[in-house]
Amino acid sequence: MTSWPFKVLCINEDNELMHLYSANVPSSLLDKFDHPSIPPPQPASISIQITAIHYKPLETLCDRLLSLILPATDSHKVERKRKMEDEDEDEDT
Repeated sequence: MTSWPFKVLCINEDNELMHLYSANVPSSLLDKFDHPSIPPPQPASISIQITAIHYKPLETLCDRLLSLILPATDSHKVERKRKMEDEDEDEDT
């Protein structure tokens, strides 16, 4: 069964934490929006994960959020590519 990842980042008046809600929503459940009168082939359930994220240290907040929100990637490959590009630029000068 195909599913789609959804993420919602919620902030409130709490100055210490924000919350990331993550779930994989089955296609059969999303199809209900196109065909509300047709029941799904099987009952759909959704498991929701809640991640508490501390604002501090602020210096790392952006990186921490990106690692949680963006799809999983091989980050060391991206970093390695950047280093290789930087080395190529250094050799040209």
